[in-house]
Amino acid sequence: MISKKLAIEVLNAGLETGADYAEIFYEDSSSHSVMIENGKVETTSSNSLCGVGLRLLKNNQCVYGYTNDLSKKGLLALANSLNKSFHDKRILTVEKLDMIKSKNRNPVTRSYDDVPVEEKIALIREGIDEINSLKDPRIVRTFGVFGDNKRFVAIFNSKGKWFKRTTEFGRMVFQVIAADQNGFETGFEGPGAQHGIEYFRTEKVNPKKVARKAAETALKMLTAAECPSGIMPVVIGNGWGGVLFHESCGHPLEASAVAKGLSCFSNNKIGDYIASPVVSAVDDSTIPGEWGSIDIDDEGNP
Repeated sequence: MISKKLAIEVLNAGLETGADYAEIFYEDSSSHSVMIENGKVETTSSNSLCGVGLRLLKNNQCVYGYTNDLSKKGLLALANSLNKSFHDKRILTVEKLDMIKSKNRNPVTRSYDDVPVEEKIALIREGIDEINSLKDPRIVRTFGVFGDNKRFVAIFNSKGKWFKRTTEFGRMVFQVIAADQNGFETGFEGPGAQHGIEYFRTEKVNPKKVARKAAETALKMLTAAECPSGIMPVVIGNGWGGVLFHESCGHPLEASAVAKGLSCFSNNKIGDYIASPVVSAVDDSTIPGEWGSIDIDDEGNP
């Protein structure tokens, strides 16, 4: 990770030509995956990512750049290339950086760094064996994947604040393809969470249960009737409800749209109805271990 002293130098270099906000986003992450196809280990892969993104704002203008050269020379070169977008006098100087602390709601007891690939393969094989136990000739292809990611992020900004967080994610995926005289259908299940590998052996989520559900879905789809058309009540379940919320509300909530008054969520809309009063949506990022839970956001807000 870069030091606070260097971060201050880089922030001030970015602010030199009149930007009213500067932010350094440092990330160091690693990920691993293993895939089994039709009972055979097909691929294992690992990759790592480390670098810095620098963002400068002036009113509603924004410039951004990134580098994996984390030397003082490399980071200052990035800052000086971006500050050429502005041509005014300095209005901000960062003197010090104070750390924002947050509670870790998503601790992983056993890091994926300590889990051998053989254990991940064994986990997926249990699910594949469960599918095979169905002995259904209509199942023509099976895939099982286990992937994990460990991500360290540190953010420094011109408000004189910095913070850091470490997250670890695991995901187990089964995909089953079934076929008969009418064609092919696919069943897919892919639960993931900010938990260690032990989570995937619980009653709620385990390879046999998840794999069987994927297989049963594929088989059921082979004989499923077409969905009727027409106007009818709709119940939106979890998952797809999140997708709809993301598209209808997530993008209009982006600061670039709000700041320019182009969003239904702009400041002049506070207190106004912007949807039917029967619609309510709650986004709770504090549920321990869930995929989307987070202790502190990218602006440093707990």
